Amino acid sequence: MKRGKPLARTRMNKKPPPQGFPEEIRVFVRRRSGGRCEVVSSACTTTAQHFHHRKLRRHKDHTSVNCLYACTACHTYIHAHPTMSYLMGWLVHSWDEPSEIPVKRGAGGP
Repeated sequence: MKRGKPLARTRMNKKPPPQGFPEEIRVFVRRRSGGRCEVVSSACTTTAQHFHHRKLRRHKDHTSVNCLYACTACHTYIHAHPTMSYLMGWLVHSWDEPSEIPVKRGAGGP
């Protein structure tokens, strides 16, 4: 059998990164929060670093009412404790309108 050139590896097309909040929404939410965590779970470190989609990102709702500015610990807590997060308004079901679901701060208070 005759040997030819080795087959060239082709790069797999990767999905583009998911779209997040537009910069103007990020600026608004940073100002709204004053740079502080808007979740304040029992794990809170108070300084926000993450923009969190209340209605998950795949639903493409990149509005300020769907955005919470959260510290790393709270953002991790939200996704690790979905039942509590839905009760607190930190997560919103796909059929709900984020503007109609209040966000409670802390471990049980508004």
